[in-house]
Amino acid sequence: MFSTARCSVSGCSNSALSGQQLCGLHVEDRHASKQGVEQILDHPGRIFGMNFSYLDFSGFDLSGKIFQNCDFTGCSFTGVEFREATFLLCLFPRATLESCNFHGSLFQNCLFALSSLKKVLFTNSTIVQANFNGCRIDECDFSNSDLMHSRFIGASIKQTLMVDCNLKRTFFVEAVREGVDFKYSNAEDAVFTLNRSESL
Repeated sequence: MFSTARCSVSGCSNSALSGQQLCGLHVEDRHASKQGVEQILDHPGRIFGMNFSYLDFSGFDLSGKIFQNCDFTGCSFTGVEFREATFLLCLFPRATLESCNFHGSLFQNCLFALSSLKKVLFTNSTIVQANFNGCRIDECDFSNSDLMHSRFIGASIKQTLMVDCNLKRTFFVEAVREGVDFKYSNAEDAVFTLNRSESL
């Protein structure tokens, strides 16, 4: 389960960081919070139910980590290594990701809605039933990945590779696509427009 404790700052509706009374926007000592996150991430097992909202993960190496039911709302990720990581039921809405490497990773039922992704590698990954609705996606690479049943509805996707991907029931309805390469992918199995009988 996701954290339900609210930030103690009056009028703030954000969830408090795990183990704290404040959210990532109101925490007073961001350096100490980052050190606390590093201690959590040093745990060798599955990382479950943690709220990391609005923290800066730039420069971290999280390769091979397993995250389940974790909240990364509004987080910043620059130059982060996530090679062969696993994300199950994780939230990344309104996050900023740039020059990150998710090669060989697994995403299942994850939410990236309204996030900004630039120069992010998702190559050779399994990304099923993920939500990229309303995202801004620039110069990213999803090549050789399984994107089955994922959603890119209303997203802006530019100069991005989706070469040799499984696009079965992948939704691109109302997405803006410029320079998107679907070479060797089964684009005919993707959904670009909705018929009356079709549902999201």
